[in-house]
Formats: sequence, C-alpha cells, structure tokens
Amino acid sequence: MITKITRSKVFFGIIFLLAAVCSGVFFSPPDASAVQVKRVQAGDVYFDIDDMTTSVPIKTVNQSKSLILVYANTDVNASNYIYNTIFTGTF
Repeated sequence: MITKITRSKVFFGIIFLLAAVCSGVFFSPPDASAVQVKRVQAGDVYFDIDDMTTSVPIKTVNQSKSLILVYANTDVNASNYIYNTIFTGTF
C-alpha cells in the first residue's frame, strides 16, 4: 500500500522532531559531581526588631565554593512571629 506524503504529514513530522530534540535538551539532567565538606562554621547572632543589619566575623572562605544557611531560631522570651521576617546571608 502506497501512501502519499502530504504537507501536513511533513509539518507534523518536523514538529515532532523539534519537540523531541527540545525535550532531550531541556529535560536531560546535568552531570553530577561529588563534593566534600571541608569546614563548617556555625554560630548565633542575636538582634532586636530595630536592628536592620548585623555583621558576623567569619574565617575567610572561597565565595564560589561556599554555601550560607540562615534560619530564624526564636528565643523563648521572643514572640514567634517569624513569618514576617526575611533573612539573607551575604559575604
């Protein structure tokens, strides 16, 4: 049985191929690489509501290979309104 190749079949074939290529590029995971934790610096910083910023002295680090984790840990005497706060860590 011989079928005709029509423009609509060619158009849908090209669309299918483009969708397959795009999904292969965008959904393929990047290469995973192992990391090693060399040093952990931990500490506490206390500040009041009227303090806009505070600085913490840390040891020198390579900023391109570092990660800062900041979280709110309210005191027993403080109000627990941590949903109105935002904490950002910068070098």
